[in-house]
Amino acid sequence: MRLPAALILCLWLPIGIAWLVFRSGTVEAGTVQRMDVEELLGQCDQAFEGKVRSVRVVEPVHKRIETEITLAVTKRYWGDAGREFVLRIPGGVLPDGRGLVLPGLPSFREGEELLLFLSAESRFGTRMPVGLAQGRLRIERSANGQKTLVRDQQDLEFYDPRTKSSSSAEARALFDYTALVARVEAAAQARKQRAAREGGK
Repeated sequence: MRLPAALILCLWLPIGIAWLVFRSGTVEAGTVQRMDVEELLGQCDQAFEGKVRSVRVVEPVHKRIETEITLAVTKRYWGDAGREFVLRIPGGVLPDGRGLVLPGLPSFREGEELLLFLSAESRFGTRMPVGLAQGRLRIERSANGQKTLVRDQQDLEFYDPRTKSSSSAEARALFDYTALVARVEAAAQARKQRAAREGGK
């Protein structure tokens, strides 16, 4: 049985998360509204670069399977992340095979260098990358040290509210590191200025 992507419609995180239990059926893409980097920074609670130290799947007291990712923070753009940040995201697969899968939610591997845009914590203490896979960009380095940002988004569909239609995202999107980081920093500065004008509200 194939489950339609429309079941996972999540336009603005962290508002409204749809869950699927991964059993015998296959799950199509997670559907989100396309966001540029300024929107990602504007919607996030935390934005930073970091290296993944460890990844483990856990089942806390409230019985929701989660993946716990520990990162060493190397550069902060927004929020109060310290030198280490523990990210808990919904879902994952336990050693006994039980698990939860949220289509479009990115995976994490030890040793990866990432630029992350994260939602505020839920009441369970979990967060989501803003815009699902849009909020996780992997930093790749060439032989000469030049950085490129890679967004793996093969499990995403983009919803267009004007046409009320969706289309599959390209499997990978590449960004120039220097240019995109400059936009992130400018968006963070603009957000700080707006907050100052509004009295911190």
